[in-house]
Amino acid sequence: MHHTIYEKLSEKMEEISLHITQITNRVAGLEARPPHSEPTHTTPPHPTLATPTEAATQQLLKLEASINTSLQSLECRILALEKILNTNNDDHENSRPNNP
Repeated sequence: MHHTIYEKLSEKMEEISLHITQITNRVAGLEARPPHSEPTHTTPPHPTLATPTEAATQQLLKLEASINTSLQSLECRILALEKILNTNNDDHENSRPNNP
C-alpha cells in the first residue's frame, strides 16, 4: 500500500516541477522581450519597487520553498507510517503460533 503513496507523491512532485519550469520559462521569456513601445517621457523607477517579472520570480521562489517544505513534511509522515506498519506487522508475526 505504501508503495502507491510513494508513486503518487513522485508523480505529484514531477507535475509540480514541470509546472514551475513552465512558469520560469515564461518569466524568462518576458524578461527577454523588448518593451512594446517606448513611453513619451520616462520617469526613473522607484528603487524599492520590483518589476512584475522580479515580483513573479520572488513568488515562484516562495512557492518552491513552500512546496519543498510540504514535501519534506509528507516524507516524514510516510516514514512514520511505514515504521508503524512495520511494527504492527512484526507484532502480528510474533503473535502467531509456530506451526511446523
